[in-house]
Amino acid sequence: MITGAIVGVVREQAQAEQHRTAAALEEARGELDQLRAAEAEHARQADALRAELADAVAARERAEHDSRQVRARVETAESHATTARQEASEARLALAAAQGEAATAARLQERAEDELRQARADRDLQRERAVAAEQQARTAQAERERAAEQMRDLRERLAAAQVAAGLVLPDLADLSGDLGDGVRGVALPEAGICVARQPDGAVVLHQQDRQIRLGEDEHAPAYGRALAAGLLAVVTSPRTRQEDDDHA
Repeated sequence: MITGAIVGVVREQAQAEQHRTAAALEEARGELDQLRAAEAEHARQADALRAELADAVAARERAEHDSRQVRARVETAESHATTARQEASEARLALAAAQGEAATAARLQERAEDELRQARADRDLQRERAVAAEQQARTAQAERERAAEQMRDLRERLAAAQVAAGLVLPDLADLSGDLGDGVRGVALPEAGICVARQPDGAVVLHQQDRQIRLGEDEHAPAYGRALAAGLLAVVTSPRTRQEDDDHA
């Protein structure tokens, strides 16, 4: 009976130990599950942290990239601003140069207009002078024609007077040495006079130091024309009957 009791005690102790072991095992399993759960949570948190870290790294990289882009845009803007300032300065210089050129062009245009007006005035004056010169030429031609007509008439009358009075007209001599180049005429040393024709065709009576132009309305004085007319009238007038009788 003692043995049975011992065996019962041992069995009870063994069962109790078994219960304790099972409880300990169950507790260990619980703790293991908790550890596994904590490990899983830690892994999840680590994954979350790694994800957050990756997001932070990516965000930092994006921020740095954005910062670089911003800096690049700022540098580009500053470069553009510098270029714009340079272009503005160049534009102001170009504007000032253009204004100066415009002012110069205006002055040149004004000068050209003045020169054009002066040229037109000169042209009009030249036309007026040309018209006046043409008129003078026509007048001179008319005078020459009238003088030639008078000369022909004078020659005819002198020829008639020569025939009527039995005069012999002397040949014209070269008086250039005494009266100037190209002067021809008749010298009467005994009377101290000579009648000469100037290179311009004018007939001049020379009496010592005195010169009297004969016959030319424009330059001859009135008494010169009167003297020429008187000589011509005397030489060419027909003789009267009394003069013919006296001559006979």
